[in-house]
Amino acid sequence: MRSKRRSIIVITSIVAALVLVAGFIWVVAHPYGSINLADSNQAKSDTTNSNSNSGASSNSGQSNSQPANTTPTTPQSPAPDPSTVKSLDISQLGLTLNYDRTLPGLSYEIKRTGSGTQYVSLTYDGLIGEKCTGDQGEFASIIKDPTSADSIAITSTVKLGNDTYSLALPDNSCTGNVDLFNQYQASMKANFPYMKLSQ
Repeated sequence: MRSKRRSIIVITSIVAALVLVAGFIWVVAHPYGSINLADSNQAKSDTTNSNSNSGASSNSGQSNSQPANTTPTTPQSPAPDPSTVKSLDISQLGLTLNYDRTLPGLSYEIKRTGSGTQYVSLTYDGLIGEKCTGDQGEFASIIKDPTSADSIAITSTVKLGNDTYSLALPDNSCTGNVDLFNQYQASMKANFPYMKLSQ
């Protein structure tokens, strides 16, 4: 009887330790204050990764709800000088986005939030940190036709054709290179208002 009781205590202790470890890992992977539209438990990926030289993807779908407090951004300065920017064609959405030529490059992936809102996750491998489990070096997201649930993350919005696109910038708590992360975000903020439909 004593041996059986001891076995139960050992098994219960092991299970409790595993629950504590799993809870710790979850907290580290989901830090407070971080905006991550692609929560691994909720997001569905529409496509595979693409680099800044090409766009490849296949899927369609739209959300009809608009965020409550979002007004389109009008560029306040002249369009960027073509000699200072590179272009990224996001072919599935028919978009062309510029970013600073001085940046080493970027990749994108078309994804969906748990509620179905389509967005573009912009990443660079050199921004991947070790602080957050599953960090992919994401420095910005472009949300297509965001809903009011997405509006918390929105910093800028443009209207192109019949669609609204919003820029969301996560905090830098996960990155391994804060300075470069800030450069990428500054480039997106400056160039986002000039995003256009591909020709």
